[in-house]
Amino acid sequence: MLFALCTACAVPTFAEDTTSGTANPTSGKTTITTSIKPTYTVVIPSTTNITFNHADTDLNGTLHLSAAQLDPNYKVTISATANELVNQADDTKTIQFTLREGGNSFTSTAFTDTKKQVQLSAHIDQKAWNAAPAGNYEGSVTFKIAYEQIK
Repeated sequence: MLFALCTACAVPTFAEDTTSGTANPTSGKTTITTSIKPTYTVVIPSTTNITFNHADTDLNGTLHLSAAQLDPNYKVTISATANELVNQADDTKTIQFTLREGGNSFTSTAFTDTKKQVQLSAHIDQKAWNAAPAGNYEGSVTFKIAYEQIK
């Protein structure tokens, strides 16, 4: 009875291109496909406090991809723009800063996997510190992310 139940549930399957016109085909082929959409997770540095009179302060954390499944010959390009520090009591008073990677000016970098990490720092010239009135300041860094083909 168990054999009868198994036989009743059997579903025939056929390969895509079995040999036709032959009573007993000896081979066949089935195509298996899948599709993976590109995905990536960008990690940007978190809130950073700059100590007064420090010329260079590392941002809190690194810029990197924590996960990445990219198309072949594609990259994730991340650019950054420093937005000046603004005095919270008087928004006409500002402190300019630039972004650096090591000792070099930073504008953008490209990632193709999760291995690369970029440590950015905020650079403030001593002249800017000397000209700044007392108070609390707040600024930001704007990151732009692009997924693009490697040229």
